[in-house]
Amino acid sequence: MSRNQKTPPAPQCTALLLLLGLVLILLRPKDAKGCDNEGEFGGDLQLLATAYSGPRLKEESNYFIDMWEGQTLRSVVSINGLTNNRALFVNCHGKRLANGRFAFYPHQNLVKPGTEAPCYSSGDFAALIGEADAARIHNIVLAACNAEGALSGKEIRKFFPNATNIIRCPAGELGYQPMFLQAIVNSSWNIKPIYEWRERNVKGEFEYVTGYSPTAGAKRFAPYMVEMFKPGAVEPFCVQRAGRELLEPQRFNTVAGRPSPASNASASAGTPAF
Repeated sequence: MSRNQKTPPAPQCTALLLLLGLVLILLRPKDAKGCDNEGEFGGDLQLLATAYSGPRLKEESNYFIDMWEGQTLRSVVSINGLTNNRALFVNCHGKRLANGRFAFYPHQNLVKPGTEAPCYSSGDFAALIGEADAARIHNIVLAACNAEGALSGKEIRKFFPNATNIIRCPAGELGYQPMFLQAIVNSSWNIKPIYEWRERNVKGEFEYVTGYSPTAGAKRFAPYMVEMFKPGAVEPFCVQRAGRELLEPQRFNTVAGRPSPASNASASAGTPAF
């Protein structure tokens, strides 16, 4: 027998290999629904699955993809009483790719040192959650920067067709955690401006400081905005400052005895009241 020839496996060995393969398939983690290898932009979908969590109780309807340092988003949202809002909360970075598409990527602390951060699309998010569950989501809240203005609510709704409120960083702006969290826990009329400036510390070194009162040369953080879509529409019918009333339109039906424009708008967009 030449060295290039291989002995065919015995029938019982072949059956054993097939059985082993079937067991491995059945034991595959089910967190990432339909996610096996790489995402649309080549990102590791198993890594993405580690950042995902869905509803845990029958009365919950919120989903989380937390790719930020500490991964505390679910705890923060839940502590503030938001559990049943048919919402997807995503905490991560974002950027425009060379092909013009928008990509989400994790905080550097979640990436192995010396490796490039993986990029994900909104389609990857939908595949992770699963088509049926993605169709139940009405509110999407995104932390990602939108410096190049490439983040598109229209593209997101291709994969989340019933999302009527898409909360995001405004075009041309960087996203900041304090403003992202305010858009979740505070009503839009109670969101406070936050400023950042540079000053020397006791060691004489420059450091960045944030506060509610501006100083000379301070940068004002941009509030998060919401694109509102009517069911089945391609273009948003309204873009305005985002706030908690979008997630709880029933609770914020009136403000100081008068109707809340944002809650009325979200209700007309098809967002269910809870």
